[in-house]
Amino acid sequence: MTPINAVIPMMRAATVIKSTKKAIICKLPLCLSVCLLYEIKNKKERNVRKKLIYFRNRVDRRENIC
Repeated sequence: MTPINAVIPMMRAATVIKSTKKAIICKLPLCLSVCLLYEIKNKKERNVRKKLIYFRNRVDRRENIC
């Protein structure tokens, strides 16, 4: 339904990788390309969620973001 539903499980899976310092999460809903970079060691999952919600809201308002 929304990109956030698909991306959050990938974020959780990435946090279990201890040796990796950074993870790139990419999801392509419709024409929107969301590529978010966050550092696992600093646990910025909350910031990633805020950004995804921002992009999802823009898609819901049908703004031209491509």
